[in-house]
Amino acid sequence: MTRSPFKSYLVALALLLWTGAIAVCAFVVIVDPYGLYGVVRRDSFNAVKPGLTRYQSQIKHEHALRLRPQFIILGNSRAEIGFDPRAGAFSGQGGAGYNLAIPGTGLATSARQFAQLVQAGVKPRTVIVGMEFIDFLNPAATQPARPVTAAAPPAHGGAYWRFDALFSLATLRDAAHTLRIQHDGEAATISADGYNPLLEYGAHVRQDGYHKLFSQRAQENAASFRKKSTRGLANEDFQALRAFLLAMAATQADIRLVIYPYHAQLLAMVEAAACGPCSSSGRPGWCAKSRW
Repeated sequence: MTRSPFKSYLVALALLLWTGAIAVCAFVVIVDPYGLYGVVRRDSFNAVKPGLTRYQSQIKHEHALRLRPQFIILGNSRAEIGFDPRAGAFSGQGGAGYNLAIPGTGLATSARQFAQLVQAGVKPRTVIVGMEFIDFLNPAATQPARPVTAAAPPAHGGAYWRFDALFSLATLRDAAHTLRIQHDGEAATISADGYNPLLEYGAHVRQDGYHKLFSQRAQENAASFRKKSTRGLANEDFQALRAFLLAMAATQADIRLVIYPYHAQLLAMVEAAACGPCSSSGRPGWCAKSRW
């Protein structure tokens, strides 16, 4: 009995697909663009890792579990690019640190990250939290009050993101990008301890200059302030902060709340948008009339 040519074709196709899938996974594991596997780490090959554009919280959590840092840094992009765990200012912390800050996130993300580390048995001695009190301003439009809950944080695991970080076109692209940036001094990168040195802005400055960069950011800030209420801060945000402080204190952690040192232009915008203390009244409080 002769073998069906269609069956032979399907077997050959299946073998080809399996071989391709194994080759892709092996390439990703060896290059390791997200620093998840640690099979190979060589200078000029894969020591420099690209900046994280996907699964930032999950990947940083995995790094922190492996490192078990003595101090951690939480916050948004200002904390991620502003606090280098290897800086001399942290030399007195008595151990390794990790920057868990995630761009575009708020206090809820920081609280969840801390809770997930504690659940996994990692209890850093010092917790540095970058505070963005501008986010505590209520939106100008009337919205239902945001509920404040103390529910347990969701499980951080999940098979999907791990599979997607191993076998996907996006991961394959990031692996190839990792090989390309090894000698690029202005590529977007992230250090082994979660710090973003923002090297890519060097090219932007040379091309557009500092004025254009700061002007664009100023326009974005002005648009954001126009959407904020001028009548006070959100009480539920302070309740969430209190709950977060109590959760950190329960682990005997040394808590450091850091207020970002905004430049004069941003402070002037806050005042002009009537989102800050009213200097004309001579009394502390919040202006009730927007001048934008």
